[in-house]
Amino acid sequence: MLYLAKEKGKNRYIIYRPDLHERYILGENPTATTEKVFYKYRKLRIVNDFIQQYICHYKSKKECLEMVMSAFEMDSIFLYDMYAGTRYVLSGNVPEYEENGEFLKEDNYIPDFRDDGIKTVWNIILYERKAPHMYEAFEKMGIKQFIQVIACVDRSKSDSCFVISFNRNSQLNKWPEMDVDYLGIIGNVIGEEYMKEKKIMIDSYIALDLETTGLNPASDRIIEIGMARIEHGEVKDTYSTLINPGITVSDRVVELTGIHNEELTDKPRIDDVLCDIMEFIGDYPILGHNIIFDYSFLKSRL
Repeated sequence: MLYLAKEKGKNRYIIYRPDLHERYILGENPTATTEKVFYKYRKLRIVNDFIQQYICHYKSKKECLEMVMSAFEMDSIFLYDMYAGTRYVLSGNVPEYEENGEFLKEDNYIPDFRDDGIKTVWNIILYERKAPHMYEAFEKMGIKQFIQVIACVDRSKSDSCFVISFNRNSQLNKWPEMDVDYLGIIGNVIGEEYMKEKKIMIDSYIALDLETTGLNPASDRIIEIGMARIEHGEVKDTYSTLINPGITVSDRVVELTGIHNEELTDKPRIDDVLCDIMEFIGDYPILGHNIIFDYSFLKSRL
C-alpha cells in the first residue's frame, strides 16, 4: 500500500509495512532507524485502513467515511457529480438545501484549484465576492471551512467534474499540510469507487417498454409491459405480459399497438402482477425509449 509521507519537508511515497512502521507510528518506538525514516504521522494507519476497507468492502462505506470524519475533524462529506448535476451527501448531517454545485461551473472556480486538484478554503467569507454562489450555498448549510478534491476527471471540462468536498461547520485551526495531502488521496479513492459504481449502473439496468390505452397516467391503463434485465451489457433475463386494463381498448390504440380487446380478456390485472414487476426491477435503474412516459404509468399504479 502506497502512502504519502514527509522526508526532509518533501512529499515521498512509501510502502507501509506494519512490522517496520506500526510501533513507530503509535509512538512506542520513537527512535528512527534507516528503515523507519519517514514523517511520524499517526494518521498513516487511518488512511491505510480507509483505503483497504473502502475498496475491499471490509466495512460499509458509511463506517469508513465516519472514521475519516472523526480523524480529520470534519462535519460532512459531499460528492458533486457535475455531469449529472447532482450533489450526494456521503456522510454527515446537512440541512435540507437544494444545492447541486452549480458554482463549480463558474469560470473562476475550477482554475483556482492547485495543480494536484486540491482546493483549500479556510474561511468562506473570503469567497463572498470571488465565488458568490458557492458562498451563499455553503453559508446556508453552515459550512465554514472545506477542502475539495477533483477526482478522475479532465479538469478542463467543468461540466464533467467529480468533486469531493470535506467540510467543517466550525472555524477551527487550519488543517496541517499533511492532512490536506492525505485528504487528496482519500478524495481520489472516493472518486474512483464512485466511477466504478457509476459504470456498473450504466452497464446494468432494466430496459422498460409499455403499451397503454392512452397518454394520461391518471385515467388510461397499461395493456402490455416488456422488460429486459441488462447486466454488464448483456441481456440476463426478460419479462413480458399482456394486461387486462378493465376498459375497452379504442380502435386507434388497436391500430397503433396491434393488441386486440379479445387478447386481453383472460389476462391478469396490473395489481395481480405488480409484485412480480417490482421484484424483476429490483434495485436496477430503469431506462427506456420514452422512460418518463412509461415510468409515470408504472408509478401511478404503485
